[in-house]
Amino acid sequence: MSQTLTYVMGGDRRVHVDNIQDFKVDFSDDNHNWVQARQFERGMRQVFVNVVNEDGTPFDLTGCNVWFEGLLPKTADGDFRVIDDDGYVPLDPSAGKFRYDMPGHAFTIAGSYRQAFFRIVKNGNSVTTLEFDLDVLADKVIDGLVPKTWIGPFDKIADQLVESLQKHTDDADKILADFHKRVGDLIAQLNQQGSTTTSMLTELQNRIAELEEKINQDNLVTQSQLDAFKQMINDELAKFNDETVSEISKASRRLDHQFEYLSMGINIADGIDGQTYFNNEYSACQNNLMDFTLIDRVDVPSTTATTFTPTSDTAMKSAIDKLHQNGRKILMLKPHLFMGGHEIYRENYKPSDIASFYANWQAFLEHEAQVCTDNDIPVLCIETEMNSVFADQYYDYARSMISNLKTKYPKLKLTAACNKFFVAGFKKILSLVDIIGINVYPSYTSSIPTNISQVSVPDAAEFMFNSDRLAQKIDNAVLEFNKPVMITEVGIYPFPEALLQPLLSIKTQDIIDGKLIPNFDVTALAMKAVIEGMAYADSVIGVSWFVSGVPMFFKDYYREDAGTRNVAENAWNQLSESYYWEGRN
Repeated sequence: MSQTLTYVMGGDRRVHVDNIQDFKVDFSDDNHNWVQARQFERGMRQVFVNVVNEDGTPFDLTGCNVWFEGLLPKTADGDFRVIDDDGYVPLDPSAGKFRYDMPGHAFTIAGSYRQAFFRIVKNGNSVTTLEFDLDVLADKVIDGLVPKTWIGPFDKIADQLVESLQKHTDDADKILADFHKRVGDLIAQLNQQGSTTTSMLTELQNRIAELEEKINQDNLVTQSQLDAFKQMINDELAKFNDETVSEISKASRRLDHQFEYLSMGINIADGIDGQTYFNNEYSACQNNLMDFTLIDRVDVPSTTATTFTPTSDTAMKSAIDKLHQNGRKILMLKPHLFMGGHEIYRENYKPSDIASFYANWQAFLEHEAQVCTDNDIPVLCIETEMNSVFADQYYDYARSMISNLKTKYPKLKLTAACNKFFVAGFKKILSLVDIIGINVYPSYTSSIPTNISQVSVPDAAEFMFNSDRLAQKIDNAVLEFNKPVMITEVGIYPFPEALLQPLLSIKTQDIIDGKLIPNFDVTALAMKAVIEGMAYADSVIGVSWFVSGVPMFFKDYYREDAGTRNVAENAWNQLSESYYWEGRN
């Protein structure tokens, strides 16, 4: 039996496929037998496969499952086996068509798989295998993550050095080949090893020193020529430092992906307590580079009630005016349900009359939409994890409500902050909004670290994407609804345990009283992993960090000096400058 395998994968992915035995490869789109994949790269990993019999008729996959198996490239730790049987998605089984969601860990180690295949299994027995070669290309890692384009400035300086060398030596041809090979080998080595910009320059200077020694030993140039060449090298390096280090730095943070929305969540509510919390949270934010998500407290008298008490217009205006100071923006207005002064577990909210709920909630949202329109707030979040009332069974209610909102406020973008965006029965709300909103609280490590500084950003980002299949869930949502994604909530408790267990059982008062001492190295690491990591998911256009206040806060405004930035504040500001503020409109 021969099989036809078609890969439809976007972006820089290279999966090299060779003909093995009777395995037939057909890339009808570009007549190539490969598409490109880069080490650690996130995003679309869907592989579409069409299996046919020898006579060209479809191979019937009804009742079958498909596993991906492969031996990873040899590493210092030995061979690692990837076995993953959860990525199989039947498209048209009788026609032999399926989609396979390649696991993220298939792309974590650069090199050639010694064996890779899809195993087709039926009733526990292997029916056949689709065998192929899989090559994962290494990529340059700068400051922890993989840029799409990074080497251009370095190639340019290498070419300039070669050109200058030709001008300053009488017998340049004898050493040009050696010099060019050394620079080429250096680029390849840096590409493989993932050195930093500083080590790039250091290594280049070492190669130049070696070249200088070779020129001197072989008497290829006079001392004056050598001095001129050395000066030229120094001049070129200085010019490189001044003009192109910033270019490499920009490439390393992926200037092709500036977030449209990057905000810090801050709470607003009525009363003395509400104002106190707002003032405390704002004090943590005011000296930092932040736009905001305004979290509006909405009180409900019981878990079955259908009447709501939102924040008063007076308190809302006061908060908005303050947040707009210093040219800051509010990017999203986001309601949260409270009962008895405490935020409720929203899935427990089950109104007694669903029609009354939607009528009253629409009236509330129309008021929120007007607040957005009056204050240049571009995004309205229509609900936050209210799964019981926004389940698929109430789709018609939601569709009517959202249609009315869009008719009255056509310029306003709508999202819904869903924590069940991947669960059947709770996803159809995403088909109605403009932006897929997801609340995620991932893990960043496989164990509680004793030293946060020993946890690297790329490792934390990779674990974040792979833990609970977050990357695959995001990919699937984008494929299903064909809309951009906003991370409407992500945050972390500032304690090492939270890197493993994101939703700790924390008493807020213990933090306020100083019984629990926050470690903002944890927060800084999570911020870098999320924001740098999500910048490699092209579909993610925004991130809203939750939240500036206790318990998931980034600054201890009870004890820290307001004018001194801690490590988490510094991390946020650097990330904002790199991924949002330069592209901020």
